[in-house]
Amino acid sequence: IDLTFLETLEQVTGKEIIWDVLKQTKTMIGCDRLIWGSEGAELGLEMYPDAGLERMKVTIRKVLDAPFLTDQEKENILCLNARRLFRV
Repeated sequence: IDLTFLETLEQVTGKEIIWDVLKQTKTMIGCDRLIWGSEGAELGLEMYPDAGLERMKVTIRKVLDAPFLTDQEKENILCLNARRLFRV
């Protein structure tokens, strides 16, 4: 599961959802099947506001600050799972 777009959904809905999604996903499938991703610095979608790199930093910071994730789970989500998936 990819965390892409969660920070934009938070911005649009005004509700904090990233930690809820992380908690539920950790419980349901574990952190070995969860990756952080991004469409890049610019979404270019008219219906959603874009804050460039700051938008991307929101999710990264929330993963790093999540008290319910171990350091290993954070590293898996932000880096190692994607490396394993794409074999890089």
